[in-house]
Amino acid sequence: MEHFIIVLPKAKQDIRHNVDWLQRKYSDQTASRWQSAVTRTMRTLKNNPSRFAFASEANDLSVPLRELIHGKRRIVYRILFTITNNTVYIHRIRNAAQDRLGEDDF
Repeated sequence: MEHFIIVLPKAKQDIRHNVDWLQRKYSDQTASRWQSAVTRTMRTLKNNPSRFAFASEANDLSVPLRELIHGKRRIVYRILFTITNNTVYIHRIRNAAQDRLGEDDF
């Protein structure tokens, strides 16, 4: 069954923040490539999103939060999401070097 994907406001803000940072640090082209790639990665959640592991903070937050890893080398991001019925809710997109999510971040 194909799932619907909803990118929540904090995740959209994370994308904008990462694009802005990549533009400043590298280039507009790098930022555009990253945004396209992360969008493609998120689309893979349409099919069988439950195949991804629970995030390390899921138990602490008492939320069935899962993670999809995007990227390689130094630029690795965690796409943090939950599944309800046939909908995937993307909550956050965070650099793997960032601290784990706390209640205020969710």
